[in-house]
Amino acid sequence: MGTRWWFPVRKILYEGKMIVLSMETLAPLKVRVFFWFILGSLSVFFAEVLSGSSPLAFFVPEGWFIIFPLYALHVIVLSSLVYMWGNARIETLFPAGMLLGMYEAYITKVLWYPPDVDFPKIGGVSLFSFPVLVLFWHPIMSFLIPVVLGEILLTRSRESIAGLPAWLISILEDPKRARKWVLGLSIMLGLLVGTQLKEPILSFISLFLSFLFVYLLIIVWRNIIGKRYTLRELLPGKKGFVCCLAMLLILYIILGGNMRFGYLPEVTAQLTVWIIYAFIIALFLTNIRLSRKKGAGEIVPRKIWFSKKWAILSILTLSTASGISALIWQIGWIFIIAVFVAGVALGIIFLYYSIAYPFHTSISKAMGA
Repeated sequence: MGTRWWFPVRKILYEGKMIVLSMETLAPLKVRVFFWFILGSLSVFFAEVLSGSSPLAFFVPEGWFIIFPLYALHVIVLSSLVYMWGNARIETLFPAGMLLGMYEAYITKVLWYPPDVDFPKIGGVSLFSFPVLVLFWHPIMSFLIPVVLGEILLTRSRESIAGLPAWLISILEDPKRARKWVLGLSIMLGLLVGTQLKEPILSFISLFLSFLFVYLLIIVWRNIIGKRYTLRELLPGKKGFVCCLAMLLILYIILGGNMRFGYLPEVTAQLTVWIIYAFIIALFLTNIRLSRKKGAGEIVPRKIWFSKKWAILSILTLSTASGISALIWQIGWIFIIAVFVAGVALGIIFLYYSIAYPFHTSISKAMGA
């Protein structure tokens, strides 16, 4: 057992009972490693499989030696910073997810040179890649959804849910509305994947098998470990965090030096990325500090609708939609535009919450004074 660092013990109200979010002790190492493995798998599924970028990420060597470490280490390090430095809110989780998305600069170089897309640039950065990847796909699909799902399905805490916007919580709490959104998103994302892959059989099989892999991991966890731990107790301790951070930095050096290294742009284009990094880091640190002060009171987690039958139904809908769209991929640009526009719009809303958070906190403090 290790000791928690930088954060005091807190109590929260959960299902009518007061429970302790223990930050003085950690779960056994083997339990935490298993949790990190599932969390990383969730991130890979939502980021790479559902985008069609790496449909067989769980079944090829590249998936385990490059893709999985990249996403797992990002999610572990960034979620540790959020939970150990402050409170999990949309205003802290979203900037953390944006930092994950920025790997598309120095590792893949996609922020500068998007593949197969001829789009205008500002300061050398693509006006397609930045909003789609840094405002939508990575902060929401690669980070926010895996962390929230991981906490809901694998732990007894509900901090990330309580930190979501009220309108989103109301959807998650209402079974009827939640079912409609799950089916709608399953259809849209399935159409996106099929259009990207253009192969019906590959689209259906890759989604179904990848979901089955992640689903079995979650079932094993729930049957053997259950919900005895909070998410905070499953994060790394100080030594584990430093180790994960070091491995992530090494991965940046290795992948950044080998993936399209000759595509590094001129200094002015890199300067734009440095400015974006500075903005996101400043926003993240500001909101973390404010959330730590504002979150001194109780957090009231919500009861969120979840159904195993609907989880299976959603993946069947997703897989079927992907197979159908692969047959009509010629008109798939309609699906791609619809998903990306809706996703970027949601990302802009979350970014607004993040930017406005310090001002709302200052106003509330002034009014209280």
